[in-house]
Amino acid sequence: MSHKKISLGSLFYNNKFVMIFSVFCALVIWVVFATRNTEEIPRTVTDVPIVVNLSDSAQQSGLKVFSPVNAKAKVAIKGNSLTVNQVKNTDLQIEAKQAASLTGPVSNYKLELSATKLGNLSNYEVVSIEPSSILVTVDYYSEKVFNIDTSQITPPVDPQYYLNAPTLSSDSVTVSGPKQEVDQVAKVTIPYEQDKTPLTETKHFTGKLVMLDADGNEIKSDSLTLSMDAVDVTCNVLYRKVLPLQVEFTGKPSGLDDFESRVTVEPKEIEVAGPEDAFANISELALPAIDFTTISPSSDEFDVDVSLPTGFKNVSNIYTAKVKLDLDTFTTRTMALNPDTITFKNLPAGYQAEVYTQSLSVTIVGPPSEIEAFTENNLVAQIDMTGKENFTGQTEVPVTISATGAPNSWVYGSYMVNIGVSAKME
Repeated sequence: MSHKKISLGSLFYNNKFVMIFSVFCALVIWVVFATRNTEEIPRTVTDVPIVVNLSDSAQQSGLKVFSPVNAKAKVAIKGNSLTVNQVKNTDLQIEAKQAASLTGPVSNYKLELSATKLGNLSNYEVVSIEPSSILVTVDYYSEKVFNIDTSQITPPVDPQYYLNAPTLSSDSVTVSGPKQEVDQVAKVTIPYEQDKTPLTETKHFTGKLVMLDADGNEIKSDSLTLSMDAVDVTCNVLYRKVLPLQVEFTGKPSGLDDFESRVTVEPKEIEVAGPEDAFANISELALPAIDFTTISPSSDEFDVDVSLPTGFKNVSNIYTAKVKLDLDTFTTRTMALNPDTITFKNLPAGYQAEVYTQSLSVTIVGPPSEIEAFTENNLVAQIDMTGKENFTGQTEVPVTISATGAPNSWVYGSYMVNIGVSAKME
């Protein structure tokens, strides 16, 4: 079997070989010239991280670098083209070496920057760093919780309506950062930056949190952090209406049909605010009832709390009403009650009770004509044993005394008697 010989000279008549050989020679020539080229080629490397490291002792004491954060620099280098063109931003580190000498808080303190070569590439020169220095803030870390101020949430409201205190999705926020800056924060508030059209209904919006100093100036700092940037705000808008105050009584004698004419209340009415549809069922405000056992010609003035239904606001800010009773035509009489006439109710089966009190004086209030004709038989006294089902022994209990046969009279005061309870003998 014969073999065809290929001469070196014939290869140069092969187009594919000539192309590959030319590329190879060009590459070799470029490498040779690049490595032997002593001309310094300039280049700028961008986005080189700036490192600011405090000493270990400073960090252990609580000091922290708050700015700059994630700062970067541009580095101008020069060298032969083969080396220079291979340098990446990860092959350099920019450091503020003077930071290691800081032992306490500083604000906007100037530190010079220097470059350190990383990796295996070193045959080049650092020409310049931009910026050549940085301003650093070093301080102790601090946190402070603020109740969110709502004084600036002041939307205009239609005159027929009332703006209740706004409610927030969160009532407080934490400000953190360098201690010196945290200490400058006086409050965190929410400016009202919504439509200025007068409100006639409740409004919801998201409010941006703003930090203010003691003079009311806004604080803007990259070093300070809020635990939240905004909160949901609800501006509760309520309907306004003036309602009369109604005096209520308990234990009123059946014959005092015209007693309301003897009653005056101050103020007669107050302004309230509430859900507009709720006023369809409210025409007056009932005051807590006054018990007739507390009423007499010498006890005829009462301070009564003004309470509102849930969801209503006291716009007048009047929380106590003064009730005055006209009892000029009424008189009092004190008479003895025979303890033997006192009865028991709700006494458990199998038990017996006895009143040990020997005498009891009772005060009656009413028109003179009824009071003069009043006798002991008109008094009904009773002790309710509810809640003492398993009690035996002696104790003091309240006794309820009422007037009968005198429709315009009542018993004044509260009364206690001593009783004994025992199990019945079989």
